[in-house]
Amino acid sequence: MLPFELTNKASNEHVLHFEFNKIDKTQKIRVTLMYCIEKSDGHNSEDRLNFTLTFPSIKFLNYATIGETSYKFIVGDLAGSASEKVPSAQPFDIVIDKITKLSNLSVVELLNDENEAASLYAHSYDDSPVCILIKKLPDKYAIDVRCMDSTLANSIAHDLKEIISKNGD
Repeated sequence: MLPFELTNKASNEHVLHFEFNKIDKTQKIRVTLMYCIEKSDGHNSEDRLNFTLTFPSIKFLNYATIGETSYKFIVGDLAGSASEKVPSAQPFDIVIDKITKLSNLSVVELLNDENEAASLYAHSYDDSPVCILIKKLPDKYAIDVRCMDSTLANSIAHDLKEIISKNGD
């Protein structure tokens, strides 16, 4: 509990530090902010604000680069995999831009012809490779994630599905 008092027209800030030992799936923390308003008639009004802090697994990936040849070599050796399909009519370049802005994924290869696809890469929290293929299909996107941990692969695929399904920034 972090008790504090605010006077009229004052502000206060608290910094919370979270430590996660293993990030193999999206972490959610439920938060309750309770507050009391002291009214001019001497009575108090209490209320609470409930919300959830979400820490997507893709935020814990470490940016890394790799060449196309090395990428093709290691992707087949990764035991964990997950796939998702998500309906979306968003342009391919917008989707890839959103993904790279909201994650630490690097673009390994980008195909902008009739077969729009992108190979993405990063390292997981334990420095193992994470390989992702995003492919544009008619009215939807296919997501294929490969890494050493199938739980992490499923979580990343779900996070990417959430990003693609949201229209706008």
